Amino acid sequence: MTWPSRVSPSRILAAAGYDGERITNREEVMPKLKEIMTPTVEVISPNATTADAARKMMELDVGAIPVCDGETLLGMVTDRDLVLRVMAISRDPVQARVSEAMTPGLVFCYEDEDAEVAAERMSEKQIRRLPVLSKEKRLVGIVSLGDLVVDGLDTETSGAVLHDVSDPSRSQTVGPEQTYSQTGSA
Repeated sequence: MTWPSRVSPSRILAAAGYDGERITNREEVMPKLKEIMTPTVEVISPNATTADAARKMMELDVGAIPVCDGETLLGMVTDRDLVLRVMAISRDPVQARVSEAMTPGLVFCYEDEDAEVAAERMSEKQIRRLPVLSKEKRLVGIVSLGDLVVDGLDTETSGAVLHDVSDPSRSQTVGPEQTYSQTGSA
C-alpha cells in the first residue's frame, strides 16, 4: 500500500463525512480534541535545569514536556531538544536551563477544534504531540499522534498522518538557533 505524501484536504473532508455538498454526521465521525486529548499534563518551568527535565521525562515515561511560566505556555522541551541543544554540544545538564533547550514558537490546537485540525498540523510540521489550549489560551491538555490513531481518525487517514510525521525526507532540523513557527493563533 502506498501512502500519500501529505494528508490531502479531500481525504480529511471525506473522513469527516463530506459528500461533496454537505458534511453529514460530522460530530459523530470527527471528535473534538477535548474528547481525545490527555487532560492532565505535567509541565516544567523555564528556569528548571535540563537535568530536571530529563529526570521528569524518565519518571513520566514521556518524550516531551510543555514549558510553562505560571499558566502561560512558552514552549515545549523534548528528549531530542535535550540531546541536540545540551548533550551534543557538551553542556552541563545541571547548569543548562530548560529555557535554553526548549523549542519556542509552538504549534498548538484549541480544545474545541476537530481531530483533523491536529492531524493537519502534525503532518505539516512533522510532530507527534500538540499542546491543546482553551479559548483563554491556557494549557488544558496534550494530544498525541497515538490519540489521533486510536480515537480520532479513520485508519487510512491515520496511516497517512503517521507517514507524513515519520518521513525523513521532509524532516525539519531544529538546532540551537532554529525554531518551529507558530501555527495556532495566540
